[in-house]
Amino acid sequence: MSDPLPPIHTWWPHLTARAREDVLRAPTAPLGDRVREEIAQLTGVQVGEDVRLDDRDRQFIAHQTEIVD
Repeated sequence: MSDPLPPIHTWWPHLTARAREDVLRAPTAPLGDRVREEIAQLTGVQVGEDVRLDDRDRQFIAHQTEIVD
């Protein structure tokens, strides 16, 4: 069984650009294979296929994206 999604601040800043693009393309969809694999590598937590970002996670990403722009 997979664990819940780790706190976004522990993995989002370290995702590859390609994985970030995958999330940004469909922020309400379940996380894709690439993203889940990278999260597992970064945090040691296996993320289930049906896991999605919640509102707080999407807000974190929006804020991080604004800072970069």
